[in-house]
Amino acid sequence: MTHWYPCDVSIDRAAKASDIALCLSADLAVDAQHITAVDHPITGVIHAIKTANEQDLVVIFGSFFTLSDFFACTDKL
Repeated sequence: MTHWYPCDVSIDRAAKASDIALCLSADLAVDAQHITAVDHPITGVIHAIKTANEQDLVVIFGSFFTLSDFFACTDKL
């Protein structure tokens, strides 16, 4: 992965994007400059698309809640 966009999702028990960012940095040794915590899955996708090159692959993964939030907003892309 070149850049990570952990995001908040619309469920109380989900980990916060900022907590996921800390885990990526501390536990997986991802350089903090390659992590941007965002407020919603669609925000992360928009950032990823804007910074991606034509040959890049944007991967969206997470819980059903993450994907549900993304699919609910795909018409905004």
